Amino acid sequence: MINTMNQQPVLTPDEIRRQKTLGALKKQLRDASDLPGFSRTINIVQKNVSSVRTNVNTLTDDILEDFALTNKILKTVNTASYASTHKSGKISTITRAIFVLGFDAVRNAAISMMILEDMENQSLATDVKDSAIMSMMSGNIARDLAARIGIRNAEEAFVCTMFHDLGKMLTTFYLPQQAEIIKKAIRRGKDETSASFAELGISFEELGAYMGKEWHFSDSVLNSMRKIPKDAAILKPSSNDEQLRNLANFASELCAIINETGAAPNIEELTKLITRYENSFPISVEVIAEILETSLEEMAGYSEEFKAKLDQSPFIAKLTAVLENVQIDDTLEYETISPADSIMADVNSLLEAEDDDGLSEEEEVHTEVDKKKQRMRAEEILLKGIENITKSMLGNKSFDELLRMILDIMYRALGFSRVMFAIKSPKSPIVIGRYGFGNDIDYFIRNFQFAIDRSSDDVFNAVLEQGSDVIIRSIHDPRVSASIPEWYKRLARVETFLLFSVTVERKSIGLIYADKPSAGDIDIPNELQKHLKTLRDQVILAIKHSQKKG
Repeated sequence: MINTMNQQPVLTPDEIRRQKTLGALKKQLRDASDLPGFSRTINIVQKNVSSVRTNVNTLTDDILEDFALTNKILKTVNTASYASTHKSGKISTITRAIFVLGFDAVRNAAISMMILEDMENQSLATDVKDSAIMSMMSGNIARDLAARIGIRNAEEAFVCTMFHDLGKMLTTFYLPQQAEIIKKAIRRGKDETSASFAELGISFEELGAYMGKEWHFSDSVLNSMRKIPKDAAILKPSSNDEQLRNLANFASELCAIINETGAAPNIEELTKLITRYENSFPISVEVIAEILETSLEEMAGYSEEFKAKLDQSPFIAKLTAVLENVQIDDTLEYETISPADSIMADVNSLLEAEDDDGLSEEEEVHTEVDKKKQRMRAEEILLKGIENITKSMLGNKSFDELLRMILDIMYRALGFSRVMFAIKSPKSPIVIGRYGFGNDIDYFIRNFQFAIDRSSDDVFNAVLEQGSDVIIRSIHDPRVSASIPEWYKRLARVETFLLFSVTVERKSIGLIYADKPSAGDIDIPNELQKHLKTLRDQVILAIKHSQKKG
């Protein structure tokens, strides 16, 4: 009689391949030396990816455990790409890097360093290097796009997108023979999921999710690994995680289209991709080209520091060809904003009900720009933007659309961390955030609120009362620190910001706010300040224009 209790379950061929794949991958991760360095930095992501508020000391200690890793991260945060955002001199400690750049940026610098260091390894095959480059590019694309559409944490989009194709990346890096077999099967017409399952006993997507759970990745990252079927409709996301997943899929698909293109860009495929995701984030081919160009510039800055030879990358060559051939229209095009309640409705309520004092203007700090090239680029964006807004006012653009365009121009031209429009509530004596771009913008808008108090000497009430424009170069300056309210310090956690009043027919209805992280970061020469104020005046003109149309 057979003792069935001691019988082992019979494994199918697929299950045998699956176990073999997982065993081989885990062994490679344990033993990797000259292969890519995922195993060395994965602990940082594993311990810290689940919460953007993890204790700073935890991240610092994790990094400092590895002297080589510490030096690499400090080298990364002092590259031109990062340095241009903080302008606070050379960063020499991990603690200061976290303080100046933020928790997420330093964590992401560690991931970027890992990828870039891998590209220095000349023994790696071209396909492996290109996989690393595409992974990093897709992360950069998602982060830039997230900031433009107001995602609460743009840095989280970077992490989620970097690991979107984790299963494919791990196979390419650590199981190159199997990866080549899968690649040949795809060339013969098999879809990626079927090809990877046939060879590995597990699909790329399932493999990534399995390893992500092993490493205790956050639900946001795991959810972003889920592929959206090519024929599936993209609905308006109902949560932050859904939007992050959409961003990760979009950036990955965009890079795939570029990688499959010839000398000329496949505009038809780009247009299809944009149309497919329009319910999640309306965007144009022109804006995509801008994002790609920015991401390529960031990669070039990194590669110069890390001696990663991007000119040998087939993907970068194709991306460069796409950017050279895409003709960017001179007119900025934006889809209609559809907030629950039009901002213009509140504007009209305020103008009908409120009687305010006259407008007075106050000129602030006039200093020379540190880098002539940056000043010229900022001036070019501002002047072109002013021209485009003027043209758009002659068309059928709504106030909400014009406001979005104006804030986006300010955001891109001066590299602000956040730009936001805040308005007086027509129902209560408070000012609330309504729309903007930048870091944690959804959270920031929801929590930007202060009571209107004409007797208060805080800077926000002063700007409203006097109709003035103010640049606060440092909130720690003894001359102004008393006028910075505590609610703002807790919310913004920045050291410098500016406020432009929005006054219509002698009635103060709100303000435009912009900030940067560190004291002295907002150093705008007089000419550029005038352009910014022209854009503010265009907001006022747009309000009047909308009233006439209404």
